[in-house]
Amino acid sequence: MKRLLTAAVGVPIVLAAVFLLPTAWFFLFMAVVLEGAAFEYVTIVRPRAPHAPLALLFVLVPLLG
Repeated sequence: MKRLLTAAVGVPIVLAAVFLLPTAWFFLFMAVVLEGAAFEYVTIVRPRAPHAPLALLFVLVPLLG
């Protein structure tokens, strides 16, 4: 149920961003979304790889996006 609620809120926001935002604002929006995804990934992986340089992802992911 939680994923359905997230999709019901997220899909209209993403579609509005794709079709309505100018290029610079869309890039900023996507950088924020990718940063959130990187944070979630680091939260999941950190217990299994405590000494890995995962904080570097917070810098590289938006740059690569």
